[in-house]
Amino acid sequence: MRGEKYSDEVKEKALALYGTLGNVSAVSKKLKVPYSTVKGWLKSVPEGEVAKVREENKIACARVAGRVAEKLLKLLEKRAEIALKNEEEIEVLINEIYKSPSDEVPEAVKKNVVDKLRKIQVQSVKDIAIAMGTTYDKYVVMTKAQEDEEKAETGVIVLPEIKQEETGETSAE
Repeated sequence: MRGEKYSDEVKEKALALYGTLGNVSAVSKKLKVPYSTVKGWLKSVPEGEVAKVREENKIACARVAGRVAEKLLKLLEKRAEIALKNEEEIEVLINEIYKSPSDEVPEAVKKNVVDKLRKIQVQSVKDIAIAMGTTYDKYVVMTKAQEDEEKAETGVIVLPEIKQEETGETSAE
């Protein structure tokens, strides 16, 4: 609406959302504020403020991701234990099926049941492996972000050592 006044709270939300989304149009739609209004607010923000908000959001997101990754790892550990137990039980069932006399259970039925059991085994292990891999990847990203945060908080940035070819001495870049 033309000429509508917005509270400082709405303006701050716009800045925070822009810091997260990085897209004026998305902020405009989310807050139901005209694109040009959001664009104007962002122009009035001191240089570096948006980058600061982005960095703060990145750090907050990394913290949440870390907590979620820890919970997922615990859950996956429990699921892996259950899957291993089920794996053993399925093997016992398969062996029992093969040991049963052919006159009690026809060979075609045995094969069908065993095939279904094997499918369950592989699917469970595959799903666990995918979930573990995904969680590990997210954990690595989160750990990297936390390390960056710690460096920013302490102001200490450790530069890698490089060897001077002529003297053989080491120094920071």
